[in-house]
Amino acid sequence: MKEERKPELETQTEETSPLNSLPEQETESETKTVSAVADKDAAGNTKRKKSVVVYIFILFAVAFLFLLLAYFMQQRNTAQMLEGLRNSNSAMENIELLQQRNIELDKKVDDLELQVQEYENRIKESEAAKEALEASRKQAEALNLFWQIVKAYESGQLRTCRTLIAQMEEGALISALPSQGEGNAAEEFAAIQKAVTK
Repeated sequence: MKEERKPELETQTEETSPLNSLPEQETESETKTVSAVADKDAAGNTKRKKSVVVYIFILFAVAFLFLLLAYFMQQRNTAQMLEGLRNSNSAMENIELLQQRNIELDKKVDDLELQVQEYENRIKESEAAKEALEASRKQAEALNLFWQIVKAYESGQLRTCRTLIAQMEEGALISALPSQGEGNAAEEFAAIQKAVTK
């Protein structure tokens, strides 16, 4: 019986001895530390995943902002180009209008030049007519004085004849006497002048 009690005691001592409980505590603490490390790794991994996701989201947001900026810049450039094309089109239309006006003005200038030429021709004609009229007036005045000289010479009024000859010389009417045809007045005047001045 004493021997039977001993194994019971041994089992009790084995169960209750502090040396036997140490390895169990170590394994528990090891598992706790392993699980804590695993939890930390898992938490770190989730933090890393979250930070990577946030980083990717930020990159996409920045890329999207750059795309928007590029789009608006392209729209602005396109609008400026369209405005430039409109301006160039309006400038071309203005140039065409100016060319048409220039052609019209050239036609008007040609018409005015023709009118000026016509007026100049009319002026020349009127001047020629005026000269012809002046020549015929001088000739009429010279013939009138010539007939008075002839009458005075034939009637023997030599003093009157000399006065009329002096008037003809002062008025330069001698050259206006006709020198051709029947009754050459220039020759008759020269003969009377010669006879009177003797």
